[in-house]
Amino acid sequence: MCERATSLGAAAALDRSSADYDRLLEESGPYEVIVDCAGVGGSEAGTRRWRFSRFVTLSSPLLRLTDARGLLGGGCAAAARLLADGLSAARTAPAPSACPPHVRWAFFTPSADDIDMLHRLAERGRLSVCVERVFPWWEGVAAYERAARGGARGKLVLDFTAERTVSSC
Repeated sequence: MCERATSLGAAAALDRSSADYDRLLEESGPYEVIVDCAGVGGSEAGTRRWRFSRFVTLSSPLLRLTDARGLLGGGCAAAARLLADGLSAARTAPAPSACPPHVRWAFFTPSADDIDMLHRLAERGRLSVCVERVFPWWEGVAAYERAARGGARGKLVLDFTAERTVSSC
């Protein structure tokens, strides 16, 4: 994967399976932005001694907390969590700075215009998606089990155009 990342223009790539990954990750900064797409959440920002300006996670507890505690209680609990994550990140930063690192949540909303833009980029060869495996639709359970194991090296895709053949005996 490191070779693929650098071939696509990454300035550097780290191998997550290497024994010194954590050390290299912390030493390779400073990072302007760390985007958490793996679901570790904002609390991860303060667990390492890395240098960054912003840690953006797509795993916000806001919806889960408002479902559990109601709009007001959940909103307050989520705000407290965000503040705690930001303070933890600032406290564990390797060196004090004028603008301490902070944690943010990002939310995704689908947009037809954005999907069209991605389509155009893909047609021009400017966007590619790494696919680990394509499952025919009838193997949905196997696809779900593979996703639950984690560590996929690409997308797992269900193919709803595949035709299931039924053999007659």
